[in-house]
Order: sequence, then C-alpha cells, then structure tokens
Amino acid sequence: MISIRFDARLLTWALVLAGLSTAAQADGVPWPVKVLAGDELAVLSGQQFLTPTNHAFHMAAAVKVAVDGMGLPRQSVKRSLQAPAAVHQALPAATGSPPLLPSPVDGHLYDFQQVGNHAQTWATMTAVGVPHIALRGFGAFDAEATVSWSTTVTLAANGGLREVVVSFVMPPVMVSGNSEADGPAFWRARLHADLLVNGHPAWSTEALRFTADPTLDFESTGSKIVLQQFGDPLGFPSNDEDPPATGNQISNDSDAGSVDGPSSKRTVNLSLGRFAPGTVLDLSLVLRAHALTVPTFAGKTLPRACTQGPDAATGQLRYFCSRGSVAVLGAATESPRIYRLP
Repeated sequence: MISIRFDARLLTWALVLAGLSTAAQADGVPWPVKVLAGDELAVLSGQQFLTPTNHAFHMAAAVKVAVDGMGLPRQSVKRSLQAPAAVHQALPAATGSPPLLPSPVDGHLYDFQQVGNHAQTWATMTAVGVPHIALRGFGAFDAEATVSWSTTVTLAANGGLREVVVSFVMPPVMVSGNSEADGPAFWRARLHADLLVNGHPAWSTEALRFTADPTLDFESTGSKIVLQQFGDPLGFPSNDEDPPATGNQISNDSDAGSVDGPSSKRTVNLSLGRFAPGTVLDLSLVLRAHALTVPTFAGKTLPRACTQGPDAATGQLRYFCSRGSVAVLGAATESPRIYRLP
C-alpha cells in the first residue's frame, strides 16, 4: 500500500473548531456503534428529533492556502451559533469580495493559464448544518479546508435507557486532479470525515486520490491515478481496490476521464447505543479537505511549479500546470437529525 503523509495538525485544528478537546472523555459510550440499514430504519419513523432549527448547534469553518514564492500562508476561521460559518482564502489574494458558498463561485475561479501557481478555497457550514467545500490549486500549492457542526445532547434525568441515533448526509464528494504533460506534478486530493462522540470518532470515512506517475496518467492502459478509501467507504464511480478488469470487462479504474467523478450522496443513520438517564453527549461532524502537490515520490522528483510557454494553437505565452482539488457538494435540505428513542 502506498503511504501519503498529510499534516497531522489538521485533526487537532478540526477538533478545536468543533469545540472539542483531543483529550475528551467518552464515558458511557458503548462500542461498537452501528449503521442502521433496511428494516432497522423503521424505528425512526414518526419519532421526534433534534436539528439545528430546534436545538443549539455550533458551526465552524476554516481554510488555509500556501503557494511557493508567495510568502506566508493565508488562513481564515469563522465560528457561529445557529448561523452560517463561511470563509474564503486565495493566493494570489483575491480582489474585491468573492461570494461565499453555497452561492456560486465558478465566476471567481482564477484562470491557471494566465495566473500560474495559485490556490483558492471556500468552506461553509450552513445554519442548518449542511457542509460545502470548494478547494483547488495549480502548480506548487498546498490548500486545506475544514467545516464542522457540534452540539450537546442531554438525556432526560428520569425514565429508562434511551437509544441515541445520529442521522446525517454525506453529500457528493470529489477528490480529483489533473496531470499536465508540460507542467507535471505529484498531486494529492483527500477528504476525511468523522462523526465524533465526546471527542472520539464513532464513524469515519476517507477518500484519497493521487497520481503515482504523472507521465502515465494520459495512457488508458498505463494510468497511475489511484483512489484509496478508508473507514466506511463512499460510492465513487471508480474503484482502484477491486481486481482489475479481464477479458471483455469494462475497467472501473481511475483515469483522466473519470478522475472528476463525484461520489453518490449517502445518508448515514448511526446508532450510538443505549444510554442511562442524564447522560450528556457532545456530538460533532467534522469534514476536512486537503489538496497539494509534493516534490518527490517513490524516488522520483518533479518541479511542481507551473511552467510557461507558447500555446500550441495561438502562440501566446501561457502557463501549464497540474491541478489538485476537493469539493463537498451539500444540498440545502440535508440537515442532521438526532433521535432519542425509548
């Protein structure tokens, strides 16, 4: 298995955003938790639930961008109570005030052919707990985005045990990139999500896509783009961990044509178990996105940076850059729900 190192400080940063401590206690949390499916979901029908419209939820968002040769990284953080947390950063710095997600931002994306090395990232957790991330960079860059919601649930002090179920949506996710033959780079794109109970992961998923050899990414029979998934996997149209296609089978491996394909939207209904009266639970959903290019991989070194040269069609000077990007495509009505079942 190929190992890719990402900044371990990102987890601590995300927990701080969520209002939790990495040393938080998980007293009374039964293990293992269980993802409900099929007939098990009937227990939720007609039950009351907590959601950001009727219970206090804290929202948070943070972004950070760095580009070689452009000085110190730029970062922004926003926290709120039952209000949107939305931030944006870019290098080179944006002029004016670009819109914040979930408003459309496509009209404010830089043209890499004219700008060269750059990074842009947007992150929003809406007032109803819906995550949105748009992050991309070209050339020699490193960009991060984190969004979270957190809330505290206290069970009634009387009565019997209660089962706690957290229902949340993992929106379509894109972890993608592009290798430029005239500006090759080892790009990496990663999305990691945790449902935290008292600061401890009760459910996790991670999707990491990267190129192992950019010089082969354009060959349909020799592509080295790889998608790896960890934890509870998301449903991407490509799968690089199943057996390779044989005979007349159609390959589902990642390649330049499928690398931008998003995962399917998924609703996760997570039973945390049954708890005693008066139990207090700190709950959080944290999504962390990271894309970057690295100079060296498997003993091979590439310059990372965009290169400049004439356009083949017009002869005008332009930049040639490799790209890494992550997107979380939230929808307005996909708020989290917390059930306390008798």
